[in-house]
Amino acid sequence: MCNLAVADLVHVTVMPFLIHQWARQGQWVFGSALCTIITCLDTCNQISCVGIMTTMSMDRYLAVVHPFRLVGLRTRSKTIWINLLIWAASLTLVLPTWIHSRVIRFQDGLESCSFDLVSPHEVLWYTLYQTMTSFFLPLPFLLLSYILILSYTWGMYQQNSRGQ
Repeated sequence: MCNLAVADLVHVTVMPFLIHQWARQGQWVFGSALCTIITCLDTCNQISCVGIMTTMSMDRYLAVVHPFRLVGLRTRSKTIWINLLIWAASLTLVLPTWIHSRVIRFQDGLESCSFDLVSPHEVLWYTLYQTMTSFFLPLPFLLLSYILILSYTWGMYQQNSRGQ
């Protein structure tokens, strides 16, 4: 839960910059370095939130279905390492954002912080990359965790109903 609070703090930190750009009709005034940093933090936040939520659903599965048998997997030190791993993976998965985010000068003179994806092919691949890392890769883990929890609780309900 603390990691979600950290992710929210990252989001709250970068949001004023994004709102400022939006309020100025896309004009970015903070320079190229800050453009890259803000865009990467925003993307890292997205990926880490998904990773944290996925890990939390798997932890809920362990807590509900195997509360005593797998206690060794749910220690404080392992939790710290898992959370550090999530943030490290998020920072690694954000590398394409480091490469492609910059201040772009448009023909009308507008300078905007954006992704410099010059061809439809690059836009497609970046969109697929973001969709895979933020949705399709974690989705099976989330679904499996909650399906197994529901199956277990339904089985417990059925067992208790027969006992009455």
